[in-house]
Amino acid sequence: MSTNTININILLTFLAFASSFLIVFISIPFLLKTIRNAFAYENEGGNALIFNKVPSLGGIVVIFSTILSLAFWVPFDFPQNYKYAFGGFLMLFFLGIRDDFKPVSPFIKFIFQILIAGIIVVLADIRITNGNSLFGLQELSNAHSLGLSIFIIVFIINAFNFIDGINALLGSLTILINVTLGTWFIITGLASFGILAFALSGACFAFLYYNITPSKIFMGDAGALAIGTLVAILSISFLEHNLIISDSLLYFQSAPAVLLSILIIPIFDAIRVLVIRIIQLRSPFQKDRMHIHHLMLEKGFTHMQSTGILIIVNLIFILFTITFQQLGNLNLFLILLLFSILLTFVLTRKKMQISSKIHIHKSI
Repeated sequence: MSTNTININILLTFLAFASSFLIVFISIPFLLKTIRNAFAYENEGGNALIFNKVPSLGGIVVIFSTILSLAFWVPFDFPQNYKYAFGGFLMLFFLGIRDDFKPVSPFIKFIFQILIAGIIVVLADIRITNGNSLFGLQELSNAHSLGLSIFIIVFIINAFNFIDGINALLGSLTILINVTLGTWFIITGLASFGILAFALSGACFAFLYYNITPSKIFMGDAGALAIGTLVAILSISFLEHNLIISDSLLYFQSAPAVLLSILIIPIFDAIRVLVIRIIQLRSPFQKDRMHIHHLMLEKGFTHMQSTGILIIVNLIFILFTITFQQLGNLNLFLILLLFSILLTFVLTRKKMQISSKIHIHKSI
């Protein structure tokens, strides 16, 4: 790429980030006022408890601002078939809006996610075609590519939905993940993907102002599901584009491990919670308070302290994996898994100790 092209891409990225930020920052107060007025009209003449509820509609503003920023600044050099991915993404976004107003069955949402993932993989052709030497796999057959890609997309979507449990966590993770991937996309020539990542980051950055403790608004399912879908698309695009630039200094020889480190907090949390539910013979869709952020709250950390610690841990994992990528995918996978289990064990042990002390105190 020429220097002029790089400068233009950087300018467009900044404009996308800034416009998303401003749209969200200006819009949320109007949204909150509209919600209060609507509730006041419905409950005119009384002090309804609804005034004390924090609305879960922040994701609507975040996603709409991201779409508007893309319409303004992206050069639209996405492949033609990506229109199907955009359509599928919007379908899941509207399902999330429906769920925020009136809960949808978890099973229905799961089936819908598989359908959307199928559209993204089959019609948009956003899929994993190569195993990147992980477990000795190289080129994947169509069947393996289809199954693996749909599984990964659905899993990432649910991982982001699971992690939206405390103030500022989902927004902060989205910023860290998208700034990391977006920067790589910009400097490797995929400007549209970089602009998309930074537009979403700008929206979440403004959202955090209203989501930090005391939170005025939550992301909701509309935001979590849509963000998970976009991150899944960017993740697969990262793995596929990395294969194309194998002669570049920006090529990652252990790309799957690098991607895992970028997504480590939501991915590991989802794996851990699902395993616990299955071992306990409970439905994978059953909600509980066994997520990592819940364990940290029970340990005594505040929402913001928990979010800060998890972001720092995620960043350390990213820097470690990039620095030692020569160790190979499998070794790095094992190291990341080991340290994630160790971290969770410390939190779980502390939780058990606190519970034991409370039980002894009550017995006395």
